[in-house]
Amino acid sequence: MDVKFLRVQIMKTLIFSIYRKIAYKFAIILNTCFGVGYFPVASGTIGTLVGFPIYVAVRVMHYSYWKTVIMLFGIGVLIFIIGLISITFWKNNGKISKEKVDNSSIVIDEVLGIIVCLSICFHDLIFLSEKLHIEMLNSYFTEFAIAFVFFRIFDIIKPFPIYKIDMEMHNAFGVMLDDVVAGIYAGLSILATRYLIELLLNVL
Repeated sequence: MDVKFLRVQIMKTLIFSIYRKIAYKFAIILNTCFGVGYFPVASGTIGTLVGFPIYVAVRVMHYSYWKTVIMLFGIGVLIFIIGLISITFWKNNGKISKEKVDNSSIVIDEVLGIIVCLSICFHDLIFLSEKLHIEMLNSYFTEFAIAFVFFRIFDIIKPFPIYKIDMEMHNAFGVMLDDVVAGIYAGLSILATRYLIELLLNVL
């Protein structure tokens, strides 16, 4: 065998092995949101909080209503794509079994879920925090806290079809999708709560 050819093949194998290890580590960083997913207790709850600085970064720009919605939606789409790629890579190149794709250390899906929720109802959160005179640290934190509570409720109790997705879709798409649905449920629930309170205030 040609020695030069053999050297090239060895170099290719070595480079691919290094690339694979680096990509695998990077996938872990993304999936766990820089290690947040390794929090020993309630990692999903803690992981959801990663959405707070993202929300604040958008809100402080003081965009119009639709521009804020588009920004949050766009960020959600980006997180969804990143999650699909990184979770799939982690699953295919790591030691995650098919039945345990959505393990507790993966929290990028929780970040996606809360962003989806906020993109639907951020304006309603402003209304609720003002009308109900809820003030915690600052207005952004108050708005996020309300969304956080609603989202975590749906993410934990898993109403249809969230539980079905979680149990039957053992892939990256399923991991991300169940939190998207939980975020939609939470956002719509906040929207409905806003209009119900507005109706009651007008009656009273």
